[in-house]
Amino acid sequence: MPYPPLGPLDPDARTVVDRLNALNAPGYEEMPPIAARAIAAHLRRNAPYPQVKVGAVRDIGLASGAGPIRLRHYRPFTQVKAAPTLVYFHGGGWVLGDLDTMDHLCRALVRQAGIDVVSVDYPLAPESPFQATVASCAAALRAIFQQAGALGLDPDRIALAGDSAGGNLAAVLGLMARGGELPKIKAQCLIYPALDLRPAAVRATAPADLFLRPQTMAWFTRCYLGPEGDAGDWRASPMLAPDLSGLPPSYMLTAGHDILRHQGLDYVARLQAAGVTVIGRDYPGQIHNFVAMPYAIPTAHAAIAEIAEFLIVHLCGHSGA
Repeated sequence: MPYPPLGPLDPDARTVVDRLNALNAPGYEEMPPIAARAIAAHLRRNAPYPQVKVGAVRDIGLASGAGPIRLRHYRPFTQVKAAPTLVYFHGGGWVLGDLDTMDHLCRALVRQAGIDVVSVDYPLAPESPFQATVASCAAALRAIFQQAGALGLDPDRIALAGDSAGGNLAAVLGLMARGGELPKIKAQCLIYPALDLRPAAVRATAPADLFLRPQTMAWFTRCYLGPEGDAGDWRASPMLAPDLSGLPPSYMLTAGHDILRHQGLDYVARLQAAGVTVIGRDYPGQIHNFVAMPYAIPTAHAAIAEIAEFLIVHLCGHSGA
């Protein structure tokens, strides 16, 4: 399919890329996963993220069919007994990240959409390969539905979201819910997700100044799939699901200077062809992961506001005047 033309790299994104390049640091793919996690956590701790205040934040552990799972439950200042809720899966190539990774986004969505957010601390690869990770995420989602009353959530108004690798997991769980393997979800929000893990599906022809490099994506994929994983399995590559009909209203965010951009655009086209209500929002001048950097790349604030609006409409039923 023809893709929208790229815009010039956003000046703020250029500054971020230039600063990272100036560090002359090895790529994640050049170090063991435990060292990569430490570097990623260091970069996050040193990022300028003023903490947005919300009504309450609580880290909890839930028992699930795949063992205990850690969650972070965010609540707005005005709380209701049966709250509309977003279940969120962080990015990091399935190898990096934790409950702090997208803390700022979860807080922003609580404030702007007035909903609860539950962030999932799923197990990481390569210790947990994709079959086990998907099973853990599915078990976590089931546990959230099962304990919705105790958590103050409305099981009829639960949406899924995730960025990058987390967007992959959210898309897979959305398909599982559509197929009856999981409780029905109300909506899904996919932020520059990895949807096709086959090597040929990564576009190395994207611009040279990338935040996510092809070799890093290949390393993430190898860690996640492990020696026995099959990139052709739709639970690893949701793009390969034969039928997307029956999925809930969806929001897709893509970034122009991102090797995964075309995957998101292709998924939007498939959702539209399948009759799914979908909003596709492309930021042609942006880089992968820009939503994680709102105080370095202010355009992220506009993207977060659009995501919040989508959740207000589909979880709260308010379309505004």
